[in-house]
Amino acid sequence: MRTSNENNTMTVFLEGRIDTNNAAQTEHDIFSAIEDKTGDNIVDAAALESSPAQVCVCL
Repeated sequence: MRTSNENNTMTVFLEGRIDTNNAAQTEHDIFSAIEDKTGDNIVDAAALESSPAQVCVCL
């Protein structure tokens, strides 16, 4: 996971795969990245591995 903070917008770029083994850590990492940030937050899931199930990120 990488982040970018430009023009008062925090973008979190997710990469690889999210599954039951790493979902809790990924959630923690996302919330840590956007904690105490003002402005807009974007979660970019374009680089996640695709699967038959849909991915929903709710902040």
